[in-house]
Amino acid sequence: MYVFGGKNDSSEKLNDLWVYNIGDKRWVEVIADGEAPYERSGHSSDVYDDYLVIFGGIWDVTKELNDMHLYCFSQNRWITINSSANSPTIGRSPIRKQGLDTGLNGQLAMSQ
Repeated sequence: MYVFGGKNDSSEKLNDLWVYNIGDKRWVEVIADGEAPYERSGHSSDVYDDYLVIFGGIWDVTKELNDMHLYCFSQNRWITINSSANSPTIGRSPIRKQGLDTGLNGQLAMSQ
């Protein structure tokens, strides 16, 4: 299981990546090549092929993020995806929205 970013006990945003080894029952921080995404919370994440996909989230109370980053498992590397500056509000593209796991093809999957 991989966990990226979020907030710590002091409500500071984080941009670290951790993996939980179920067999060893321990967390290990992943130190990857490339530029890690900005600190954030409320972002969505998913796995696609060999990639952990990080999209959007909140950087601070006044700044919603509209960026996409991939962590490549096999290369242990962050990749930044350049996308348009203005994301759609709904449709066939990812949407910028806090508290949602995925917004694709006009369907929204809510975080619990």
